Amino acid sequence: MFLAMVAIFAIMPWVLPLLPKTILGPVIIYCLCMLIGFGVYYFIAAPEIRKSLRRQLNELNIRVCIECGFDLRESIDLGRCPECGTKIEKHELKS
Repeated sequence: MFLAMVAIFAIMPWVLPLLPKTILGPVIIYCLCMLIGFGVYYFIAAPEIRKSLRRQLNELNIRVCIECGFDLRESIDLGRCPECGTKIEKHELKS
């Protein structure tokens, strides 16, 4: 949400003169900022959150690839993820 607020102030000087002087103007600004905020979250924050969750799954003895989330319970001996090719270290997986 903080990024959405920053985006509001960043685009305000350029967008404000182009918008209609009705209630539609602020609605358009709000929608644009939410779009920017969710885009930043999806491309920057979400991948790190997914990796953290995959590490936690491995700690709980549910073996998944850290990069792509592929189920590795039947593929441990290969040394690489069959889905994305990421090298899997034995110490990353608990038996």
